[in-house]
Amino acid sequence: MSEDDEQGRPPRLGRLIGQASRRWRQAIDHRLQGCKVTDAGLAPLVQLARAGEPVRQKELAAALSLDSSSLVRILARLEADGLVRSAPDPRDGRAKALSLTPAGEALGRRALAVSRELEAEVLAGIDEDRIAAARDVLQRILDRLAPERTDKGNAP
Repeated sequence: MSEDDEQGRPPRLGRLIGQASRRWRQAIDHRLQGCKVTDAGLAPLVQLARAGEPVRQKELAAALSLDSSSLVRILARLEADGLVRSAPDPRDGRAKALSLTPAGEALGRRALAVSRELEAEVLAGIDEDRIAAARDVLQRILDRLAPERTDKGNAP
């Protein structure tokens, strides 16, 4: 169970979400030791593995909630490691289409399987209704924190 803060109040929800996210990433990193890909690099691999087809760089950045410059650095490393390849998008030659190499596909699928196994272990014994409620609350939080909503809220 979680500890109360120094005034006896339950921990703030944002703090719990942050701690859970860090521990989740640490657990996945531990299970994937030796794969030589950072946590930041695993997310694009998993997303591309899920897609199963080439994805535009802009779409990948949006799916991962990353700005383009951050994703460019991550992708450069993944390309150098022989895990991702980019080519002109056949629908729009100005855009890049990203896909996994066979090595990237294998690692992306492995990371996805590890993530699913971890989720099953962590959620074992928790009532399905509570899991569904938690997913609903977290999705609402994500929706309210979406960058486009934040940008609109800050418009003059």
